[in-house]
Amino acid sequence: MNPRNPKQSDGPNEMLSTYQSTALLINSSVSVGVLSLQHQVVRSSGTDGIWVILLSGLVIMLFVYLFTKLMQQFPKKGFVTISRDFLGTKSRKWTGKWLSAPVVVGAGLFWLMAVAIISRSFGEVLKTSVFIKTPTVVILLAFILGGALVVANSPQIIARYNEIVLPFLFLPIPLLLISLIQEGELVNILPLFQLDWWGVIRGVFQTLFIFAGYSVIFVYMAYYQEPRGAVRSHMWGVGTVIIFYWITLLSSLAVFGPVELERMMWPTLELVKMASVPGMIFERMESIFLVICMIAVFTTILNVYGAYVDMVIHFFSLGKERRRWIAWGSTPLLFLLSLWPSDLNEVIRLREMVVYSEWVVYLLISLVLVGAWLNRQWKKRRSGNAHTM
Repeated sequence: MNPRNPKQSDGPNEMLSTYQSTALLINSSVSVGVLSLQHQVVRSSGTDGIWVILLSGLVIMLFVYLFTKLMQQFPKKGFVTISRDFLGTKSRKWTGKWLSAPVVVGAGLFWLMAVAIISRSFGEVLKTSVFIKTPTVVILLAFILGGALVVANSPQIIARYNEIVLPFLFLPIPLLLISLIQEGELVNILPLFQLDWWGVIRGVFQTLFIFAGYSVIFVYMAYYQEPRGAVRSHMWGVGTVIIFYWITLLSSLAVFGPVELERMMWPTLELVKMASVPGMIFERMESIFLVICMIAVFTTILNVYGAYVDMVIHFFSLGKERRRWIAWGSTPLLFLLSLWPSDLNEVIRLREMVVYSEWVVYLLISLVLVGAWLNRQWKKRRSGNAHTM
């Protein structure tokens, strides 16, 4: 095989199983945002956020379903290859590469910025709660360099890591339920159904942005062992995230109430601190929770960073051995981007901008995929008419 023309997938050892695809989707979505998602939901919907978040989850599920069905029309191909083939011609393939460049560059910048902001956001969490005297630079270097070390390997290695850590992601759920049972009050989640129709629409729209990270499927679906089973695995993944977020919101709202939630910086962390295990088997439950969050955040960084590296490899038709060059070579830029926000307020503002920009990436890539599918259907129809004449 020519090293400058890598295939999207090269045999069973390079492919992702159904469970790995589900794990990758869940781990890409559940990140540092789980510590503060209550702010956005309560601010937009109040106590009605308990059921508005479920409506938003259903909308996200529909979008992921449509994205998955589009990608299934081009099995074993990522969006870079699809856009290049669609926008180019057989005689001038280079035109497809450069015409697709705006979409590819936009997605690449988004993923780079997402990795930087995720690293900085959780770095601020650790800085304010655990490593008070540790410089932020040291925490950021640990995340970025550790991520580059793993991402320098194949997507299969990233998928195996997701597969291993996924069970740990569910460990905080018992802690949240314990806090709900011990400290929750029904009066804090009442009254319900106070929003009018316009309020519901606005609340659903604003709550959509807590569900982030699904854009990586445009890259990793090229490696799926069973692309036809992607809809089921993705629906399981999104459904799991919806339930996890709903439990987190319900527990926080029942314990603190909507007014108090808007004042808290990291409500989920405060919620876990209130959990008391009978018999005092464990103390300082928030320490265990932060370790699990650290694993979740690091996994999200791997998935997003890995999508960026894979995109660069295929856009420039580089060999697989160049992965480590791209992974390590991008670390200085990631480090500078993560240091860009001057304070925590700036971090939060940029994080919101990054989340909003993911929908621009969704739109651009979806337009290319729809155009490629329509073009292929038109060519099939024209070829069929030619044969009948």
